Parts: sequence; structure tokens; C-alpha cells
Amino acid sequence: MNRNITSLYIGLAWALLILGGIVAVWFLVLCNANYSIGYDFNFEETGQFGDYIGGVVGTVFALAGTILVFASFVQQQHRNTIESFEKNYFEMLRVHEDIVREMSYNGKHSREIFTIAIDQLRRIYNSAESSLTNIKVKAAANQLRAEGANDEDIYNFLENGDTKVVAIMISVGVLYYGKNDFYLSSDNDKVLNAISKLVIAEQPDYGFEPMDNVLGHYYRQMYHTVKYVLKSTWLKEGERYDYVKLLRAQLSDYEQIMLFYNAFSVSGYAWRASKSRNKIPEMSLIARFRLIKNIPYHYPYFFHHPGELFKEENDVWKSKGKMFFENEIYTM
Repeated sequence: MNRNITSLYIGLAWALLILGGIVAVWFLVLCNANYSIGYDFNFEETGQFGDYIGGVVGTVFALAGTILVFASFVQQQHRNTIESFEKNYFEMLRVHEDIVREMSYNGKHSREIFTIAIDQLRRIYNSAESSLTNIKVKAAANQLRAEGANDEDIYNFLENGDTKVVAIMISVGVLYYGKNDFYLSSDNDKVLNAISKLVIAEQPDYGFEPMDNVLGHYYRQMYHTVKYVLKSTWLKEGERYDYVKLLRAQLSDYEQIMLFYNAFSVSGYAWRASKSRNKIPEMSLIARFRLIKNIPYHYPYFFHHPGELFKEENDVWKSKGKMFFENEIYTM
């Protein structure tokens, strides 16, 4: 916005300078046509001429100069804003990298932890998906008698809904908080609430510590870093993308895979929330900034394939001459 204002002021100043020049030339031509100005000066006439130049043309030039000074002030203010923003942003990137470097879990450190998280999440997810299948069979036979919802509603929910999404939501929650301290709570969806309790009740003791203390801080810092860019409304969309791309460049393949899974959990909803799937500035954070661009297409995903879930967004990016994912085969 400041850049547009600066350009406007500079354009206005130039217009005034040109206008002043035109008026001065026009007056010289007019004087030459009506007065005989030779070596014998008529001080009364030349005095009038000087008064006109000083009073009219000089005023226009002075106004143009004032506008240019103000434009320079606005431009300098914008430079200061950029410097302040970049100082804070690069500090946030440094903090993010420090968080990754200091991660520790069950004898593993830093980015090794994401491979552990994905392996443990896979175990939980497979068990949760199996539980959902069993729950659906029991609901069809009216054998559940779950608290807070009847069997028919549970069966219809699982029959018509996406059980994979339910499974990943529950699985990430169990990974973060453990089976004894998590269930999907929603005042607006009693059925989902009841299903989550049934699934978690069937989960075995996986024998590992909850990972919220490790991953929770990581994702909060990452989210606030992206939001800091979004709140800088003076940035253009392309500039926002370039800044967030610096954050994405720090993410390993497994970090991006885990970000994908995390986005379909309750706590990670902000990563996939969108106003539109067809307009890049209104897409989810993951799609808008292609935060999972580098995830490997050959990876054995146990949830939906990312290419399925972001097909519309990928089509939009392709129409702009860019790929949502690094490899075309990934789009399926």
C-alpha cells in the first residue's frame, strides 16, 4: 500500500513539474508575442514577468518539491517497515530451527523424531480404522448402546461419512495426548463424540509416551510464523509466498508428511481451513503456500493420498504454470 502511495505522490510531483514548465514556456511565448524585449530592459515589464514566474510557476515547483520530500519520507518509512518485518521473521525462522534441533524423544533427536511419530501414528491409525469397521458392524446389529448416541445414528454417520478422516483425527489425538487423555469432544456432534470414545476404548497400550510436549511447541511456532506473514497486509501475495517458502525450505520430507497428517487432526485444523479451493489467496495454508510440495510421491501413505485431497488446488496451481507437488505422477 505504501508503495502505491509513493508512486502516486511521485507521479503527482512530476505532473506538477511538467505543468509548471508548460506554464512557464507558454508565458514566455506570450511575452515574446506582445512585448519587445531587447537589450534595453523595461524593468517594469521584466519585474512583472519575474513576479509571475515566482508567484505562479515557482509555487507549482515548490509544491512539487514538497510532495517529493513527502514521497521520500513515505518510501523510507516503508523500507523501515520491511527491515523490521524481516528482522522479526528471520528471528522466528531461527527459533523454529532451534526448536527442531533441541527436540528429544525416546533417545532420538531433532528430525529423527518425525520418522518415529509417523511410524507410531501408523500403528494407531491402523488400529483405529479397524475399530471403526467393527463399530459399524455392531451398530448395524444394534449391539453398541453407546453413551450419547443411538446405534442407528452411529451407523449412518460411518456409512455416509469419511471414516479415514475420523480415524486420522482420533489417531493424531492419541499420538499427542495418549488414549487416556483424549477423545473428540464436540457439543455440535454427539455422534462423533460417542464414536471417538468407542474407538479409543478399543485401543491397546502402545507403550510410548504422548508426543504433545515435543510436537505441540513445534507446530505452534510454525503456525505463528506463517500468521506473522499473513498479518503483514502491506505484502503482496507473491511476496508472502516467497517468505513462507523460506520456512518450507527448512522442512524435511518427513516433516512435510507429518504436517499433512497433523492438518487433519482437531488441533491442526487451521492448516487445512479454507474459504475457497479455487482462489489461491483463499486456499488453506497448506495449499496457498504449497507447504507439502516436496513430500515423496512413492511414500506408502496410510491415510488418503495427498494428491486426492488437494486435487482441486493442484489444478488451480497447474493453471498458473506451477505444480502443487514436485512430481507430476503425484497428482494421480
